[in-house]
Amino acid sequence: MKLMDEKGKIFGKVNIIDLALVLIVLLLAAGVGYKLFIQKSNSAMEQPKEEKEAEITFFVKQCIPESKDAIKKGDKLIIGNEISEVEVIEVKAEESRINGISDTGEAVVTTTPLVVDLYITVRARVEVSAAGITLNEEKIKVNTDFILETMDFYGSAKVAEVSCKK
Repeated sequence: MKLMDEKGKIFGKVNIIDLALVLIVLLLAAGVGYKLFIQKSNSAMEQPKEEKEAEITFFVKQCIPESKDAIKKGDKLIIGNEISEVEVIEVKAEESRINGISDTGEAVVTTTPLVVDLYITVRARVEVSAAGITLNEEKIKVNTDFILETMDFYGSAKVAEVSCKK
């Protein structure tokens, strides 16, 4: 008995084109099923999220000295062009440290009164998941860039510290 006869049927019973079409339809159905059911359950969007209160300290490097008076305890951050519930709870200013070279050619670190570094701590409600912490859809991790804006202050900051209350 031949594997395929002169009419293109396998073992004289199944047409090879019909078999190919059935296989294509089954593969498409399997792909759609995977996309809808299996892949969706593995996504970060499905991870459980918990809302917690956090204190986040931002570091703003080399601001003009007047900046330390422009942001005050009790100020609210502006996020997405709206005043948020994120509240400034502490502002510390230090003379900015600058790397330089001494007269003898050695590397030195010096301070200058011309610019200040600010450490700004805020209290906020954040979402905590296995993927990390987010504040208004922005990831909050140490060394992340963050635009810090209030009614009187605007600065490019880095996240210096994050602590969540239990």
